Amino acid sequence: MTKWSIKITGSFPVSVNHMYGYRKSKTGIGKYLTPKARDFKTMLQEKYKSEINLPPIKAHEKISARLELLINDKRKHDIDNSTKSLLDAFNSLAWEDDNQIVSLHITKTLGCKEKGFIFSCETTEE
Repeated sequence: MTKWSIKITGSFPVSVNHMYGYRKSKTGIGKYLTPKARDFKTMLQEKYKSEINLPPIKAHEKISARLELLINDKRKHDIDNSTKSLLDAFNSLAWEDDNQIVSLHITKTLGCKEKGFIFSCETTEE
């Protein structure tokens, strides 16, 4: 069984609403990762490598994951908008692909001193 947890403070997963930009090209309209999303992905991958650094969970293994969003402001936060950038950032690093996740539990804690999140995952028999 593989199991790990990571806590990030001072940063928040990039909302799916700000994850991609679009531009015209000769072949049509292309989608690209925004600088904000690229920076988040880089930060998260560096933190994973420095604190956990396990090989990716194999494609045949199923994963159960938990995300706790730490909210320190009064804005409305849709919990579903924060998951895609986080899960995608771990592809090919913590697991082969986020389609291996069979269970995802998300909570948000309001009134925190600092914004951030705690993410944990483990392999499961599901």
